Amino acid sequence: MKLSITTVLVVTWGLFGSPANAHYPRHFHDPGVDVGLIVKSSPLLASPDDSDHIDTLSPGDWTVLASREPINGFVSIIKLSTGRQGWVAQDNIDIRYTPKPNKPVDLTTASTAVDNPPVIDIVNESDSDIYLHVTGETEEHIPAHRHSELQLRPGVLSFNASAPGIIPLFGNTAFLSGNRCTWKFWVGKAGGDHPADVDVAVWSEATSLQAQIDAQRSDLTLTKHLLDEEETSVTALENKIRADKAYIDLKRHFVDTYDQSSIDQFNRLIDTLDAERNDYRDSVDRYNDDVGAYNDQLIALKAKEKRLDQLAN
Repeated sequence: MKLSITTVLVVTWGLFGSPANAHYPRHFHDPGVDVGLIVKSSPLLASPDDSDHIDTLSPGDWTVLASREPINGFVSIIKLSTGRQGWVAQDNIDIRYTPKPNKPVDLTTASTAVDNPPVIDIVNESDSDIYLHVTGETEEHIPAHRHSELQLRPGVLSFNASAPGIIPLFGNTAFLSGNRCTWKFWVGKAGGDHPADVDVAVWSEATSLQAQIDAQRSDLTLTKHLLDEEETSVTALENKIRADKAYIDLKRHFVDTYDQSSIDQFNRLIDTLDAERNDYRDSVDRYNDDVGAYNDQLIALKAKEKRLDQLAN
């Protein structure tokens, strides 16, 4: 059965204040990510050893660090005003590391039961362009109200999602062969240098729903794994019963009806087969109950995802 799980990433506006003369504002609000303030005009490069210019950085431009590890004197950053990721000379940026990083995004994938490379279906339901950066992959640009498909190499990969004027989201996910997932993005809109003009009740409900959805997805992933093991066990017992019955049918022709020990031995085989059949019936009943409970949880999850989509729209 082909499964797909949709992940809604709620991205909120978070500007840090207006810098004065390329210096941090006096009352700087830590946004939960590592921040860099450009202090000297610089090109935003595609790689630390590449002359390909992605964008231009001016003194006073806010950036977010994509990694704390510099390479050849360059650091990987995301330009806040555009959402584009690239590299800038370390001497041209004033960096402040956050003491309390935001919680990483927890994304869940689902197995398609087919041994193909992992795939992400990216859906952008916002009015902004989204940029997805996955370790070892080129930047994926998803225009507003468009979708894209990205095939990955298996492994535990880091990723971030960014958009113009938005604090990027970061996370790590294990992408296994046969995995497929749909990631859906929407952005809380705002203007100027103020936090998002989002209804507090809506935001609170969306945040609560997202936490519940993440927890339920983790539970359902484990439950699905246990169901697969349970199904394998039930199938193995069914196959054993068939083999034992075939053996008994064959053995029946060789029972010596004048030899009590031969009769007793055959009857013990019948008793064993009957016990296996009873165990099989009990196992099937338990499995069907577990599948029913799993489907009920899946329906409940879909209802919450639908509600979250409504809040996003």
